[in-house]
Amino acid sequence: MRRIVHISDLHFGAHDHRAIEPLRASIATYNPHLVACSGDLTMNAEGREFRQAREFLDRLPGALLVVPGNHDMPFFNPLRRLWTRLNLYKKIITPDLAPFFQDEEIAIAGVNTARVLRVRGGSISDAQVEELLERFHSVPPRLTRILVTHHPFDLPEEFRARELVKEAKAALGRMQCCVDLLLAGHMHISHAAPIAIRYAALESKAVFVQAGTAASIRERGEAKSYKVIDIEWPAVKIRRICWDEELEIFTQEKVFTFDIAERLEHTAGRVELDAP
Repeated sequence: MRRIVHISDLHFGAHDHRAIEPLRASIATYNPHLVACSGDLTMNAEGREFRQAREFLDRLPGALLVVPGNHDMPFFNPLRRLWTRLNLYKKIITPDLAPFFQDEEIAIAGVNTARVLRVRGGSISDAQVEELLERFHSVPPRLTRILVTHHPFDLPEEFRARELVKEAKAALGRMQCCVDLLLAGHMHISHAAPIAIRYAALESKAVFVQAGTAASIRERGEAKSYKVIDIEWPAVKIRRICWDEELEIFTQEKVFTFDIAERLEHTAGRVELDAP
């Protein structure tokens, strides 16, 4: 069994200072094999914000896989965005914009979807898809294959397609044979469901997992949260860990299982992790 903690949208610089230590302590109690951080570590891509993020990440247990988000380039200053791009992210967090981790049970790849000229939105290039396919095709077939991006490939049906990665359907059509789980952030909401609900024509059995904001004060109608994902072939169990305004940690009691045998041969129904 492998346990992944999925955090996103820490937004240092616009974060709840009170939440950082409870978040770290809560993650430590789950003793994850790997922590996946799906971008927006900062609010304004300033050096002090990245250093705060780096200090936090260094105190987490297990291996670490991080991808940048659109806020990890200067967000409110177009000229500075064009000039600095992801330079501070690469200097302080990691120079690797295509991180990869593999062991005896999982293979997990990160892809950078943040773009200089798309201040809010994201995209994935043909070259990135090709690199991902090469990596995943080289791993043993019974490993669970996981893709981490900042921008989502899927969302609940009520969200518009423009919130997704640009050309998400085309990219998923090429990747569906070798991706089991897709982890993302960006929207500050929590969600988990088979992507076949939105992309029925693809006949994909992959499962999409969206993490809410782990520490930002920019909440969107739900509690701060992160995900705990337990993978034991051929099952994936997903839990949502939340805390209220008094920073009392509570766990969503429901645990959902997706059968991912034979490259997700079976698909569960829609799952809402937001419900009380």
